[in-house]
Amino acid sequence: MRVWVEGWQLEDGAELFSVGSEVEWGLVPLQGNDKVWLSRPLGAEAVESITHFETHHRPAALQPQPVMTRGRVTSITAVHYELAQVDEHVLGEVPDSAVFEAREHAGHWEAEDWNYFMGGYIVELEPLD
Repeated sequence: MRVWVEGWQLEDGAELFSVGSEVEWGLVPLQGNDKVWLSRPLGAEAVESITHFETHHRPAALQPQPVMTRGRVTSITAVHYELAQVDEHVLGEVPDSAVFEAREHAGHWEAEDWNYFMGGYIVELEPLD
């Protein structure tokens, strides 16, 4: 399965992971508005193969709730994309501006600037159990 892990989730003290790590994540199917939003900066083709997103901050009122899933990380791709000024107070994602970079490890902090944002990681996860 391919999982989207948002960069800010790792900045909040989540457990770091590397290729080969065994993890236990709360996964939610990537669908609807989440898929539409992610398609904007990443492009529809990249998002089409992502099946789930990881979350450990989903309020109980939102459905569906995450399903705890154990798996082994088999690949990590860091995703950065451009931001542009929408109005004087808001930055927005630039369509199809994502840059994909293979990694061995996911980190708490990634280099970024005000115009280029560390969006997250696409992680290939081999389910265990």
